[in-house]
Amino acid sequence: MIFQAIFRKFCLLLLAFEGCECKRNWDYEPISLTGHSSDESKLKPDLRVERVGRSEAGFSGTLDWQYDIDHTTMIEVQIFRSSSGSESDYRLLPFAIPKRNLLNAKAEYDNLLYPNTKRCSNMPRFDGDVLYPWPRDLYKLHMCDFRNGIWPEILVDGFYKVKVIVTGEVDWSVTFVVRLSTTLF
Repeated sequence: MIFQAIFRKFCLLLLAFEGCECKRNWDYEPISLTGHSSDESKLKPDLRVERVGRSEAGFSGTLDWQYDIDHTTMIEVQIFRSSSGSESDYRLLPFAIPKRNLLNAKAEYDNLLYPNTKRCSNMPRFDGDVLYPWPRDLYKLHMCDFRNGIWPEILVDGFYKVKVIVTGEVDWSVTFVVRLSTTLF
């Protein structure tokens, strides 16, 4: 009798866990996408948020890449959060990618950028452990979103600014701003 009661509770617990899954509890709305370059003859960003109707938005534009990266090309990613969206309200968050050699940022490229751009752009796929050689090309993005890849499961509502800074032969940056909100399901 006791065994049957324990077995039933165990089965109910298994059923409860069967329906549980860890997944992201937030969604985002793109607010802006901008780019800056110190030498537009070598790298020219033309980026924007594109909206289709009231509910669909994505990141679109071009990145005209006309220079070769080497061991002096560095990348860092800074992430800021604001509750109001006001420029003076943004605070630097601890999760970011510290300054490092762009050639050795393959894991970040494979986990964050490529899964989100492979269906909506002509961004290159790299075999091996380094991002070399980076091809010169006019990279086109059309309605890209950042719903794939490795992201935190839980984030606080608010405005997030992600700034990707690349230095070297050309100093350039790309800045994304999104409004993040919690989802129930």
